[in-house]
Amino acid sequence: MALWAVPRAPFNIDGVHSIMNGKKISILTGCYNEEFGIAECHQQVRELFENWLTNYDYEHVFIDNCSEDGTVDVLKAIASKDRRVKIIVNSRNFGAVRSRFQGVLETCGDAVIPVLVDLQTPPDIIPDLVAKWEQGWLMVVAGLTGAEEGWFIRQCRKDVQAPPARDRTGTNQVR
Repeated sequence: MALWAVPRAPFNIDGVHSIMNGKKISILTGCYNEEFGIAECHQQVRELFENWLTNYDYEHVFIDNCSEDGTVDVLKAIASKDRRVKIIVNSRNFGAVRSRFQGVLETCGDAVIPVLVDLQTPPDIIPDLVAKWEQGWLMVVAGLTGAEEGWFIRQCRKDVQAPPARDRTGTNQVR
């Protein structure tokens, strides 16, 4: 797993983020027919914050995309026992991108970290992401290295990994 980071602007773009005490991390997990993986995902995230990120408050936001199995029942059971779990249940399947966007809008943390319910995004990388964020990076992105990927994905990664371009004013512009 490799980390890429985008530096913060030299000015304060959001006064809330400049307050360094009492930080809260929002974990965002999208769900669609995932009743068998939710408990494991929740448990791994909870244990990570209880054992490694003890200085942070967190919320775990699950957004369900109109699942047809018992996903919502599992989410309700978990949320009834853990006050840090917030669930959003869509009335229809809006798709992964729209659901993720909606989830980001509903979070209240100082940072948002998406974690896939099937743990393809392993929660054990969260401390590394938080450490980079604490160093002052505006955005931290994790990605697989050495994985078999098609041409399109390789091109997308090149665009993300490319160094910032300079515009005529000499300031960096993120591509």
